Amino acid sequence: MNSPSYDAIHFRLVKARGRASSHPCSGCGGSARDWSYQYNSSEELSQEGSLYSEDLTCYEPLCRKCHKTLDMELSYRMKEVLHGLGLKQIEYLATLREDDPEFAAKMRDVGKRLGAYTSARRKSDPEFAAVLARAAQKNILEAIHTTRERMSDPEFAAKVSVDRATAARVANSIRRQCECGIVAHPAAIGAHQKASGHATYVDLPPHWKANR
Repeated sequence: MNSPSYDAIHFRLVKARGRASSHPCSGCGGSARDWSYQYNSSEELSQEGSLYSEDLTCYEPLCRKCHKTLDMELSYRMKEVLHGLGLKQIEYLATLREDDPEFAAKMRDVGKRLGAYTSARRKSDPEFAAVLARAAQKNILEAIHTTRERMSDPEFAAKVSVDRATAARVANSIRRQCECGIVAHPAAIGAHQKASGHATYVDLPPHWKANR
């Protein structure tokens, strides 16, 4: 049986509980505007990235400001979860690279081809280069803004510190060699290739120094 759509649930809400605007905001007591899902259902549904529930008791009337605040708080929680999953994926892939030479070789080949393609297209397609630059700038600014807002929370600040140290340890354990022979960690190779115009690199095997 198919789940009801997001719009169908809101239609049911209006039919069962009236329009949100006929209720006071459960957050601040002002005039409500929206029926807002409270992210408290044990059986959440999702439609195009929007979470909702078939349980009508999981909704509260909120004004736009309180609704936005609630969604932003959820956004932060989701970002923290995704960040943690990203770190776990990095560590998992690093372990696979060490334990499985065939997988490590495939990773090196994919990275080499992707790096060469991106670099070549960036040089030949100004529009593509501009899109990449805007996306990178947007992501950097959003990350800085979000982190600054949350750093006033000691628990969050401590978690960020630990995560940064873990990410740095994992990233710094990887070594790449540019086509010109320079060996460094990925960030340094990226900066070098951007400045030099070099396009290709190879990922060196784990503990490459020991095998030199």
